[in-house]
Amino acid sequence: MDGLPLPALPAAPLINPAIEIESEPGPTVDDSGNSPTPPLTARPVLCLEHDRWQLLAEAIDQNLERQTTWVRPIVLAEYADQLAREASDRPQTIYSEEYAVDLVLPSALFRAAFDLELLNLLALKPHCLPNIEPAAGRMVFQKFVRLLFARKLPPMRISGPPEVR
Repeated sequence: MDGLPLPALPAAPLINPAIEIESEPGPTVDDSGNSPTPPLTARPVLCLEHDRWQLLAEAIDQNLERQTTWVRPIVLAEYADQLAREASDRPQTIYSEEYAVDLVLPSALFRAAFDLELLNLLALKPHCLPNIEPAAGRMVFQKFVRLLFARKLPPMRISGPPEVR
């Protein structure tokens, strides 16, 4: 058998998960047979790293024309500093999705997240959650977004309605 040539495998297609996000399977019926349950939708998880922060978020949609991505945060990890984040040390604090709002940011800021990144943070979540009020948690997310806009994002021009002449 050593002399037989092995069949060549077909080339894997290039995958850009942020473009084709949703799959729409038909409705399913639960065990009782009465009410259909909503279909499950698999969406890619993206990572945005900035300074001592790491945001893991679910990609909801992508606007190719504007090169922006709509994401729903899953966890925001705060590390001691940027070196600790880059060394994959344990984060000081993990803020859960309950403090977050959806974001629309330039697609270039994101990279695909590894499964282990998300699983590790979710496993640490019970041990690193802050004991804070929801309003304080939302302020942390706002601080992260402000830092991101101050240091990483180019100025964005918000266009209003067209002028009437």
